[in-house]
Amino acid sequence: MAYLKKRGDKWQYTISCTIEGKRKLIRKGGFLSKKEAKAEATKHEAKVKKQNRKPNIATRKKLLNEEEYEKLYKELFNNLDKGLGYYILLLILTTGIRYSEAVALTSEDFDFNNNTINIYKSYHPDGTIFPIRSLSGNRIIKGDKIIMSRFKELFKTNKSNNKDLIFRYPKNKYKVINKQAIDILLKKVLLNLDIEPVNVNDLRRTHASILLTKGLSLKYISERLGHSSTITTKNILHP
Repeated sequence: MAYLKKRGDKWQYTISCTIEGKRKLIRKGGFLSKKEAKAEATKHEAKVKKQNRKPNIATRKKLLNEEEYEKLYKELFNNLDKGLGYYILLLILTTGIRYSEAVALTSEDFDFNNNTINIYKSYHPDGTIFPIRSLSGNRIIKGDKIIMSRFKELFKTNKSNNKDLIFRYPKNKYKVINKQAIDILLKKVLLNLDIEPVNVNDLRRTHASILLTKGLSLKYISERLGHSSTITTKNILHP
């Protein structure tokens, strides 16, 4: 609370507060009335309180804007030759599929004649692949034509049959690129672009947000993401 005092024909206030962990006295005078001094002291106290407020973890950035999306898209695309990690990030960014759905994909799930991807199975953390049981989860989605062409080239050069997992990684316990490694790669890429990091799950939210910005209906976006209702889609857009 501010201490008010009259000095001559003017008023001054003194505030005792903590700034950056240190106690300080803030004193200001020259006010024509006690009321004026009190009002200014109240404003200053509110300002100091706001500065000392700890950031809320819940307000962590969870979406990329259009400009950030375009930057990330180009960076991932231009570095596809550096490994499958860039492929999976680009795939999630441009389709909105889940990480668990992405690592369950094989080349036979890609239809290059129609530029579509068949999503009907998911990867479990114990290393097993199981079918998606919900009607909304089973879906065929359109892919980015340019990205689809790069996957087509990838399958030509990869020494595997069309039933092998695309994002397999023999050195990993569960034989696929793990989510933690993907998150680390994404953070590295975003920091290099001077973009505040988000995680892999946020790429799915970003995809939905970009589609909404382009004028696509919430119903279409919901079906593309495999949601059972548009309410779920609204929730991920406004977490």
